[in-house]
Amino acid sequence: MVEQVAQMVVHGEAWTIKDLFVLPNEYVYWSIQIVMYPYMTGLVAGAFVLSSLYHVFNVERLKEIARYALVFSFALLPVAMMPLMLHLMQPLNGIHVLMTPHFTSAISA
Repeated sequence: MVEQVAQMVVHGEAWTIKDLFVLPNEYVYWSIQIVMYPYMTGLVAGAFVLSSLYHVFNVERLKEIARYALVFSFALLPVAMMPLMLHLMQPLNGIHVLMTPHFTSAISA
């Protein structure tokens, strides 16, 4: 009875409250490609911040590394998306992520 009361309708599907969470004892199937995406985007963001500290805020100690960091960040920007594209196998189907959100997913929560 409690589950029937606690049901929600999201995009035409009925879910219970307990289905909205990923518990610690449930295994989440992530490949190395999914794990590499935040790592690569962190490298890109860090290099861009280092470069902008010199170019925008005039931190003179970063003068020697600022140009290399800017080139590094722009060179790795398309590479950062590669693990997700390889994981999808059909990258054009990535629009489905935006059109049909999955609220029980650990990544989108």
